[in-house]
Amino acid sequence: MPDAWDGASTQRRTVASRFGHDHYGERHHEIVFTGIALDTQHIDAAPKAALFT
Repeated sequence: MPDAWDGASTQRRTVASRFGHDHYGERHHEIVFTGIALDTQHIDAAPKAALFT
């Protein structure tokens, strides 16, 4: 890993090694919904129906 990683924790290095790319960097994205009585079926279906580029 480059010298920029010298101060990174072991946990941060592990995550970066799973989702990182040497040229593009970290390429992992998450969307988190929190709330009461969420329509989980709709939340799950909406991104699957969308076109992501």
